[in-house]
Amino acid sequence: MFRNGVYRLNPEITWEIDALEFSRLAEEGKERLGHGERGAAAETWQRAWRLYRGPFLQGYYEGWVASRRETYQRLYLELLRNLGELYVDLGRGEDALDAYRTALLEDQLQERIHVAIMGLYAQQGRRDLVRRQYDNLCRLFLEELGITPRADTTAQYHRLMG
Repeated sequence: MFRNGVYRLNPEITWEIDALEFSRLAEEGKERLGHGERGAAAETWQRAWRLYRGPFLQGYYEGWVASRRETYQRLYLELLRNLGELYVDLGRGEDALDAYRTALLEDQLQERIHVAIMGLYAQQGRRDLVRRQYDNLCRLFLEELGITPRADTTAQYHRLMG
């Protein structure tokens, strides 16, 4: 609607803005988890996950866009980590793997997530996948950062393989 030389959203129309709904659901999931409503928190975070469609206004590079894009991406990664951890606690290993793998698609250098995935593979008795995940982590860190994984990550890998 155009009034006094300014375009505005018409207040008579109900608007749903996916980015705002995503943020709201992410926060609601935290609140539900804080109240001990683990199943409801997982469902709420799952709804938020389905809303996320990729980087905010991809292709635009104005300062305010880049800032919001980073904020939403951080929130998305946090949501996936939290959802993965919650699924592990709920005994839903395959769902946890889905959340963790999706997080690695966004940021493959999340060492904590690689370790969580290795733990889930070990629970499945898939030492071959534990080794592959650890080797991928080592390769990524070396190629991208020129470093090796933290000592506690390597120790955890050896415990899982033992």
